[in-house]
Amino acid sequence: MKVVLAGATGFTGKRIFDLLLDRGHELTCYARTASRAGDLAERGARLVEGGLEDARALAGALADHDALVSAGPLTPRIATAIVEAAREARVPRIIVLGSTSIFTSLAASSKARKTKAESTIRESGLDFTVLRPTMIYGTHEDRNMCRLVDFLSSHRFIPVFGTGDFLQQPVYVEDLASAAVLALENPSSVGKAYDVAGGNALSYNDVIETTARLLGKRITCVHIPLRLSLFLVRLYWRLAPRPRFHSEQVLRLNEDKVFPTDEIERDLGYAALTFAEGMGREISEIREWKSGA
Repeated sequence: MKVVLAGATGFTGKRIFDLLLDRGHELTCYARTASRAGDLAERGARLVEGGLEDARALAGALADHDALVSAGPLTPRIATAIVEAAREARVPRIIVLGSTSIFTSLAASSKARKTKAESTIRESGLDFTVLRPTMIYGTHEDRNMCRLVDFLSSHRFIPVFGTGDFLQQPVYVEDLASAAVLALENPSSVGKAYDVAGGNALSYNDVIETTARLLGKRITCVHIPLRLSLFLVRLYWRLAPRPRFHSEQVLRLNEDKVFPTDEIERDLGYAALTFAEGMGREISEIREWKSGA
């Protein structure tokens, strides 16, 4: 199959690229900066430069192809551009990554935007599949668990905003990449949206305990009441020159984020690692990466 992969240089996109190449697909990588994708060209991919919001450039990349797999963020503008480009190039098959955050019970500003973007895809009349990952982790490149690994590696105590009892279900990046390729190759995924989650749900306290155990560390959690946590985070946001998290993230830690994977397992044969399995791989990869740095 001739496939355009958008976001091929990104965290998830690089893993999708590897799987598509291994399975014999002919790849065109659509990237905002082609120079960042030079190593992908060396492995046999064609490169086209352009942004995901540029419908004309994307349509040009899609000409004479069978499908688009977009591993980049899905915003309303990007969703509109993808639909316009696919229609212009007469490429009906599209795979896009949404987010399970559309199901949050919070009045989050991002919820409406992400819901609108997904609706644009679902109402397009194209042969779409939407994959909604939970929090993605894996390797030294993730923006989530590698920070936890770094912190636990050098501290004996960790602050926890709230009780830490609410459930989450992180997905290992290789599993998400596999889901994207399975969706592309399986016609039963057309017209569907799947939640893509890890192999088990666990509390944030369990996330810390599991990670510490894999690191061979003993960690004490210091729980900070939610109201005080929000006050401290807002104060931090005002004072820090480059704040790295905000109050919405604290609130998200204090709601359950568990999603059944029965449908994607049944339709596509999706199978995900447990958190302990995925975290074990991540820690091994981080150690290997640091030893070679």
